[in-house]
Amino acid sequence: MFIYIVIILAILILGIIIKPNDNKKNKKIYLIIIFTIITIVAAIRNVSVGIDTEQFCNAFKRIASISFEQALELRYEVGFICLCKIISYIWTNQQILIIVSSLLIFPIVGFFIYRNSEDVILSSLLYILLNTYAMQMNVMRQAIALAIIIVGYELFFKTDKMIKYMLLVVIASFFHQTALIMIFLVLLKDKKYNLKIYMLTTLAGIIAFLVANKIWNLAVSIFPSYAGYIDKGEYVSPSYLAGTISAIVAWLVLTMGMFFERKNKEKNGNYNFLAYMMSIIFIIDMIVIKINLFVRLASYFGIFTLIWLPNTLKNDLDKNERFLMYFLVVICFILYWGILSLYRPEWYGVIPYTTFFNQ
Repeated sequence: MFIYIVIILAILILGIIIKPNDNKKNKKIYLIIIFTIITIVAAIRNVSVGIDTEQFCNAFKRIASISFEQALELRYEVGFICLCKIISYIWTNQQILIIVSSLLIFPIVGFFIYRNSEDVILSSLLYILLNTYAMQMNVMRQAIALAIIIVGYELFFKTDKMIKYMLLVVIASFFHQTALIMIFLVLLKDKKYNLKIYMLTTLAGIIAFLVANKIWNLAVSIFPSYAGYIDKGEYVSPSYLAGTISAIVAWLVLTMGMFFERKNKEKNGNYNFLAYMMSIIFIIDMIVIKINLFVRLASYFGIFTLIWLPNTLKNDLDKNERFLMYFLVVICFILYWGILSLYRPEWYGVIPYTTFFNQ
C-alpha cells in the first residue's frame, strides 16, 4: 500500500504548493506531474500487480510467437491482438505491453480531468481512493477501451459529433466487446434528471439486487464468451461486504451531488448527464453484491464520478459549507479505500505492489 499512500500524499501536497484550481496553467502543470507519477508507477509494475495482468502478458507472448492469422483464432478482440503484434516487433519482453498500455490509459484520464473538472485535486484524489486506478491496472483491455470512449465523450458531449463518438465506441469494442454498451449514452444526452428519476434509481437498484442472477444470465446470452466465468466461482460469487460498501458509496455519491446542487436552479446538460451516470453506477453496484464480476462493468461509468463530485461541490456553496463537505468527502473516501485495500486486496490484485525490477 505504501506506493499508493505516496501518490495520495503527492496529490495533496502538490495541490497545496501549486494551487492548480487557481488557473489553467497551474492546473496543467499539476496534472502533468501527478499523472506522470501515476503512469510511471503503472508502467513499471510487476506482472503480478493486477489480477489479469499476467493473463494479458501471457497472451502477448503467445501472440508475439505466432502469425497474425493464428492470433485471430485466440479469444481476444482484434484490437488487442493488433496492439500486441505491433509492439512485439519493438520488444518481445512482456513489460513492453504494460508500458505501452499504461501510456495509452493514464495520460488520457489526466486529460479527461483537465478538460472537465473544476477541482482537479479532488478529482485526482478520487481516482485513487475510488480504486479506479487499481481497476485500470487490472482490466487492461477494458481500460484501453475506456480511454478511447473518453476521447469520444469529448467529441460528442462537447461538440455534438455523434457519428464520430459511435465510431470510437466501435473501435473501443475492438479492445473489449462490452464497450458497445456505451453507445446507449447518446440517448441520455440533454435528458433532464429530477427527483423522480432519483427515486426510481433507488427502486431499480433494489430490483437489480433481487434479480441479479437473471441479469447475469442475460449478460452471458449477449456476450457468450463470459460463460467461461461460471466455472471460476470467485468471479460470479457474492461479495456481500465490499459489494454492499460500494453500493452504499455509489448511492451516497449520487445523493451528495444532488444535495450540493440544491441551490443551483439552472442545472446544465452536463449535470444531468453525470447524474444519470451516477444512477447507473449505483444500480450496477447493487448487482455486484451478488455477482462481483459486474464491478468491471461499473468502471465504464465510474470514471465520471471523478467529475461529478468535484463539480457539484463547487456549485453555490459558501466557504464554510464547502470546506466541511470537502473534508467529509475526503475522510469518507480515505476510509473506503483503506477498508477495501486492507480487507479486499484480492478485488484488484494491486496490493502488494512490486516493480518489474523485482522479477
